[in-house]
Amino acid sequence: MLKNSLRIIRDRYVKNQAGKVKIPKFSEAQNVRYHLIFRGRVQGVGFRLSMYELAQRLEISGWVRNLMDFTVEAEVQGNEEKIEFLLESMEKLPQASVKNIEKRKLPLVKNEMDFLIIRE
Repeated sequence: MLKNSLRIIRDRYVKNQAGKVKIPKFSEAQNVRYHLIFRGRVQGVGFRLSMYELAQRLEISGWVRNLMDFTVEAEVQGNEEKIEFLLESMEKLPQASVKNIEKRKLPLVKNEMDFLIIRE
């Protein structure tokens, strides 16, 4: 019960913080897709929810999930400038501490529209 209440409070905080990020105007850069691994203090701090909220606002598709080794894995697709802004924003999260981002380019996935949080 207490753990659930704390999670609700954390999620409200994360959504509020993500909503405060000022989104700049972007040029019509090409669409790209990346596979990402985030290392550092990225689990248990609302990292996936922050990424989801920002990806939604930036119109980036893909998914994000926690891995057993305490890293976070994601695939993101969209305007390359928007993706770079998303990654910079994730590195600046006050509640997390991103030490490293592995980034590998992938082929585009046709007709992908949504960004999902995968819970396993």
